[in-house]
Amino acid sequence: MRGLKAQIHRLEERIDLFRMDAINLPKRVVSLLKTEGINSAGSALNFVVDRLVEQPGIGAITIKGAIEAAGTFLAKLDVMTEEDFAQLNDPGERFLRETNGNIAKAFPTIVELYHSKSVAAARGRNLDVIQKRFGLNGSPEYTLDEIGTYYDVTRERIRQIEAKTIKQLDKILSGSLTTKYWMLPQVISDNYLRLRERLGDFDLLVTERQINFLLTGEYGATLESGYLNLLMETLGYAKLMESVLGFRGTIEKSWYEKSRYKKSDFEAIFKSLNAILDSPSQYPLFDILVSIKKKAKLKISNEEISAAIAAVSDFEIKDDVISVKIECLGSAADKAFRILDVHGKPLHFSKIAREINLLSKEQPDFSPISERNLTNQMVSDPRFIPIGKSGEWGLSNWGNYKNITIVEALEQILHKSGKPLTLYELRSEIKTLRSDASDRSIMVYLHDANLFTRVSKGIFGLKKWRLTAAPKRERKKIVGNNEFAAAVKSILIAENPTPLKNAISIISDRTNLSEVTVRQRLAAIEVVQIRGVSGKHHSEVYCENIELLDLVTSNCRTLLRDQIQDEIRAILYERPNQPLRKGELFKLVTKNVKCLKPTFYQYLEKMDDIDTEKNGNNIFVIYRHLEVDSRIDFNVQQYSPSPDLMQKLSRALSKVTLEEVDIALFEFGVLFENAIRAYLVALRKKAPARVSGNDLSKLAAMIDCAVREKIVTKGHHLNVLREERNNRAHGNIPSKAEREALYNKAHYIADLFLKYICFFDNEARKI
Repeated sequence: MRGLKAQIHRLEERIDLFRMDAINLPKRVVSLLKTEGINSAGSALNFVVDRLVEQPGIGAITIKGAIEAAGTFLAKLDVMTEEDFAQLNDPGERFLRETNGNIAKAFPTIVELYHSKSVAAARGRNLDVIQKRFGLNGSPEYTLDEIGTYYDVTRERIRQIEAKTIKQLDKILSGSLTTKYWMLPQVISDNYLRLRERLGDFDLLVTERQINFLLTGEYGATLESGYLNLLMETLGYAKLMESVLGFRGTIEKSWYEKSRYKKSDFEAIFKSLNAILDSPSQYPLFDILVSIKKKAKLKISNEEISAAIAAVSDFEIKDDVISVKIECLGSAADKAFRILDVHGKPLHFSKIAREINLLSKEQPDFSPISERNLTNQMVSDPRFIPIGKSGEWGLSNWGNYKNITIVEALEQILHKSGKPLTLYELRSEIKTLRSDASDRSIMVYLHDANLFTRVSKGIFGLKKWRLTAAPKRERKKIVGNNEFAAAVKSILIAENPTPLKNAISIISDRTNLSEVTVRQRLAAIEVVQIRGVSGKHHSEVYCENIELLDLVTSNCRTLLRDQIQDEIRAILYERPNQPLRKGELFKLVTKNVKCLKPTFYQYLEKMDDIDTEKNGNNIFVIYRHLEVDSRIDFNVQQYSPSPDLMQKLSRALSKVTLEEVDIALFEFGVLFENAIRAYLVALRKKAPARVSGNDLSKLAAMIDCAVREKIVTKGHHLNVLREERNNRAHGNIPSKAEREALYNKAHYIADLFLKYICFFDNEARKI
């Protein structure tokens, strides 16, 4: 025994190339080895040497015969030359060992060995049948009838050859059938069984894409189409038909489990799916399953229908809703229907066209659809309805949209009521006619004096009713410290001292402040004295050095309330009708005015011109302003412009209208930049150390210089004007909607321009 073990170890590489049958062991031992699942010569020899003596029912004669057979086999191997060995060692079997269990590489060779080592007389024909049936090695695929005709046998005989080959290949690969003249490495059988388990993880079908991904991931390679189909058949899967008479969809190359599904059922299912291909609508999967079962009139499982749907590449399923992929829809109108159906709200035709082109760009024959083509199709299609003259389109089946403009809807609502309605009532009613109408659009149209009349605060009627219009609400004017000081200065230049009563009256007229407020603010200016007149009952206002009034911004004792409220207005007036979260507003205010949150909230609540709105847990602050006048007028004289400057300003002032507001702000921006530059140039000549050449390089640098040298304290205001100057100089021509938004804030922005243009011009003249 010890000698046999040594020989087995020495000849191990050669032994592994042979099957157990090559040893010629006694039949009793062969039966025992098969029971143990042993097929290779190496495993059989080790069993005979190590374990045979221990086996019950094995006599001494059988053991002796087995040892003699083993010795004879080893002796032959020992004296065999390399040439003799090469003749016995089939190249195909050698290749199988070298694949190390790689199914993708080994399977074609296994098919070849199965047929070439067969004892059947018709093995050449059988191999040819399989090659022609599955299109192996570059051969075209033929039907059973065509192959049967070629060999002069029946269609059924060809089917039997195919079925037997597939069945035996499965048994060989799974290890349940031992081949007599060639040996399959055990690792290939193990990998074959593991592949079958992996395929079982797929719920419905196995697509070509999935099996290729699986094979490439496991073995770094896949099989050509014919061998892949044969392998899937061997594993118990049948190829799904790629076309069905009466079905126009594209069926992806797939395989289904023969034990779970029937081919005839799939044909009936595909024919029933034609109705979905013609529709851009989305359908619940439940409804489709019920519909197909009724149409097919067969006992078909839900699994089978779901498998068929999954195989159609034209379909997509999301959240148990099935629909045709948008790129597979036939017409632009169908694609537009899908987009509107998904969004659930009207969209502008340009946006619909963009989405169609974006979603269809992966098509091989992609050609972008034009907006004209799209609108022409939607106009002639009753499924669509235009939303007024807005360019937006909706779906007719929505029901809550009509082809009516917002103006027509407002007129219809007012005619039905027969009386003026509040803004809230109009907003509520218009949602039934034009649910897409925004509050801003409603407000803009209601302030069209040619169509509607505002009879009181928030109440509107029709112009044709000839109702008395409510007086225009006077816009509250914000008077800053600089403006107030300029008004005081102009009075004292004319007469210093001047009677207090006269000064209060004149300043009140110029600033629209109440006389009480004027008196309080006069008393807060440190450089101004309010003193009694000897021998008279009235007081007078006196300033020892009028020039000190130019420093009033830094020296004036302004109330914290006024500082907070002025800063709030400065921030919100720049963005009329744009909500801002209260917390964000507090952060912006405290950048310039230090205060506590409770103080900020207290003074915010007391502002009548600022509204607050609650949306969920958030509170928003908004300055509502809609400019209804055709032209905005300004009190320029309050800023004491020189005659030359007034002449330059007149052109820009004449253009502050809805149609030319962008041009007006552009011209104000040019005058503003020229004014600050002229002042800094004059200051540089007087005090070169204060202004450098870089400070004059661009507008942003000039503003930084003005703030740094404390010429102004509201650098925030100057930067707002700089942004507006850049927007008008370098931005695109504004659209109608953008111009309306610009006009709504022009009363504030233009007034800021005027204030600082006059300020820098006056300061330059003093130098």
